[in-house]
Amino acid sequence: MTKNRVALQDIGWSFVGGRFRDRGSFEDSLRRYQVRLGNPDTLEPGELAILSPVIRVQFMCWDGDEQIEPIVTFTAENGVAFSVGDLLFQLHNAVVEKLEGMDHHFFEGLALVSSPASEPTPLYRLRQGS
Repeated sequence: MTKNRVALQDIGWSFVGGRFRDRGSFEDSLRRYQVRLGNPDTLEPGELAILSPVIRVQFMCWDGDEQIEPIVTFTAENGVAFSVGDLLFQLHNAVVEKLEGMDHHFFEGLALVSSPASEPTPLYRLRQGS
C-alpha cells in the first residue's frame, strides 16, 4: 500500500484491447505484462493499494475533437479497501474503450488530487503515458 501521493507507480499496464469479463483473467494478463516489462516481482494483485471503500478517478480522453477529463467512481470489491488487482481491473474496464486509439494509453500510476480531509471521496488523476 502506498503512503505517498502516487499509487501503483511501479506497475506497468496498457489500456488496450477490450474489457475483461473477470478479474482472474485480467490478473493473468497483468502478470504476463509485468514479465514482458522485466518487472515480474513488482506485482502482488492481492496487496492493498488504496485504503478507501470508494474513490474517484479522473482521466484524459477525446470526445470527437474535444479533449475531456471525465471522472469515474469505483467501489472496492470488499467494501473496505482496494487491492491492486481489484483497482486495476475496474479501472481498465472503465477506461479502455475511451482510450482506444489514443497515444496516452499507458498506466503510470494514480496521483492523489484530493483527500478525504477535503472531500468525502478521494479523487485521483490517472497518470497516462505514451
